[in-house]
Amino acid sequence: MSKLPSLKKQASAEDMNLLAGDDRRNQGKALAAVSDAGRDIVADIFSGLRVSEDTLRKVVEARTRILDQWGKAQVAALLIGRTLLDLSRTLSPDEYLALRKDSERLFPFSDSVATKLRRAAELAEDLRIPLERSPSYTLLYEISTMPPEGQDLIKERGLLRADVTRAEIVAVKAELRKHKIPRLLIEHASEPTATVSLVEIETRRNALLRERESVAAQLAELDQEIADLNAQLEVLRPKDVRGS
Repeated sequence: MSKLPSLKKQASAEDMNLLAGDDRRNQGKALAAVSDAGRDIVADIFSGLRVSEDTLRKVVEARTRILDQWGKAQVAALLIGRTLLDLSRTLSPDEYLALRKDSERLFPFSDSVATKLRRAAELAEDLRIPLERSPSYTLLYEISTMPPEGQDLIKERGLLRADVTRAEIVAVKAELRKHKIPRLLIEHASEPTATVSLVEIETRRNALLRERESVAAQLAELDQEIADLNAQLEVLRPKDVRGS
C-alpha cells in the first residue's frame, strides 16, 4: 500500500517530462518552419548579387532569431538590435542595402524601426550598459541622436537607467536646443590656448550623419505610405473626378 503513492508520483513526473518534451519539439518545429520560409525570401532579396552561402545562412539565422524574440520584453528588443548590428558589420555595403530595402519582408518591422533597434544596441554596447539596467530601446535611440555633449549630460545626471522616463530625456534635448553653441565648444573657448580637437569635430559630424540616416529612413517610409494612399484615392475617386 505504501508504494502506490510513490508510483503515482513517478508516473506524474514522467508525464510532465513527456509534455515538456512535446513543447520543445513543437517550438523546434515552429522555428524550423520560420527558417524554411526565410530561405526563399532571403534568396529572392539577394538575387542578382554574388552572395555566399555563408552570408545567406547568417541572414536566415538572424531572421529566425529576430522573429523568435519580437514581441517579448525590453531585453529582447536590445537583443534584436544586437543581431541587426552584427548583420550590419558582417554584410557588404550592397548586401546590407538590399537587406534594408526589403526589411519588412524579412522581419516584423520596418527599416526605420530596425535602424532604431540597431542604434539603441550600438549605444548600449558603446556605453557598456547591462541589458537588465538599460533604458528602453526607444529612449536609447533618442539618446543616440544627441551630440556628445548631450550624451555627457545624460550620463552626468544618472539617466542611463531602466526606469528613466521620456520626459527626462526630452528635457535634456530641450536644454541643448536653447544653447546654439555646443557646450564642448564653450568650454574650449574659455581656455585661451585651447583649440577644438579633430576628434570632437569628427564625433559630432558622425552623430549628425547617423541622425540624417535615420531621418532618411523615416522619409522613405512616409513617401511609401503617401504613395499607397494616393493609389487608394485613385481607385475610390469617381471617374469624372479622375479624368479632370
